[in-house]
Amino acid sequence: MFEVLKNARCKVWYDENHGDSVRLVLAVEEKKPHTFPFGASENNLITQMSLKTIEEKFNGGTYIFNGDKLIQYKDSTYGNGFVRSQEDMKILSEIIGSTSYQGNHSKGVSGMFEKFRCNNMDKSEFLGGVGETFELEVDGLGDGGVFENKLVYSWSPFSQNLLINLEAERLVCNNGMVGNASFVTKAVPLVNRYQEHLDFISVQLEPQFNAILSNRFKDMSHQPANLQSMMTAHNLINNRLKQNNSLLRKSTQYDIEVVQMVENLRSMNNVLNVKSTLRDHYKPSAFSNKEQARHLQGNLTQYDVFNILTEAVSHSNGDSKNDEGIQRAINGIVFDELNDKKNIKGNIPNLSSDSDHNRIFFGKN
Repeated sequence: MFEVLKNARCKVWYDENHGDSVRLVLAVEEKKPHTFPFGASENNLITQMSLKTIEEKFNGGTYIFNGDKLIQYKDSTYGNGFVRSQEDMKILSEIIGSTSYQGNHSKGVSGMFEKFRCNNMDKSEFLGGVGETFELEVDGLGDGGVFENKLVYSWSPFSQNLLINLEAERLVCNNGMVGNASFVTKAVPLVNRYQEHLDFISVQLEPQFNAILSNRFKDMSHQPANLQSMMTAHNLINNRLKQNNSLLRKSTQYDIEVVQMVENLRSMNNVLNVKSTLRDHYKPSAFSNKEQARHLQGNLTQYDVFNILTEAVSHSNGDSKNDEGIQRAINGIVFDELNDKKNIKGNIPNLSSDSDHNRIFFGKN
């Protein structure tokens, strides 16, 4: 049951029971206190303001609860901004959807999608729903070009718009992309006749998005990735590898799943390491100058890098910062070319023997 508390009375204090991490605790009216999760921007207030000033910031704000759980809020600076009524949220929840995961996300690509759908503070609540699956087969890519796509509809208590974005799952290895570029993200005003609007939107957007992806994936399968995108991907995978190595060191027992995860990430890391594989082709300055690297060709296709990143984020452990960084990189590879045609310069190295749009690192779940 959704509940809206406006002009709410609040109390704040510190919670120091998290090792080196001090977190902010917020109590709204008589509701159960909410501890902001690690990495939340609210925790930064602790080093910026006194408790009294922080409390004044939260006092008088608007807070949305689902039962006793705080899911979204606007502090006192929001003023008279738009807020949906409890009845309206109930209707949206029934027609479009809402899901409470309580930290129990699925494994693999399904769990990855669930985490990115969640639009509350601790990634446990999804205010929205998922449309029907629509398939995509990219010409010339065989099994490596078969996708199942979905439209995801997200609503907010503080917006009159419905946010629509795309999820694309590559079936050969069950890895996925969360489309957050402008080409596959739409904000649609939604004030009444919700189901009718959803049906109309789906009919319009599904063929549009499929056409964009089909053309782009086909191009990516033979267009070279630039050095900078490969180095960015390498850094992201390397950080993920370090996180999983840390899990192994802290583990009190042999975990074959994490061991295999580390081995697969290490293989990806080696494939992406252009500073090693192309050290005889380019001078050191090519790897240190980002602008120059954006115009020099790597030894994998864009589709290869897309595949590596989507597999890593779908089938290995990583913190939310790394997950988000990988999805940004994926969207950059897929959609930046539509915004800005970049010229590749210089002598072109041969594609690596690891370039294969059907390659699977983690295996099919």
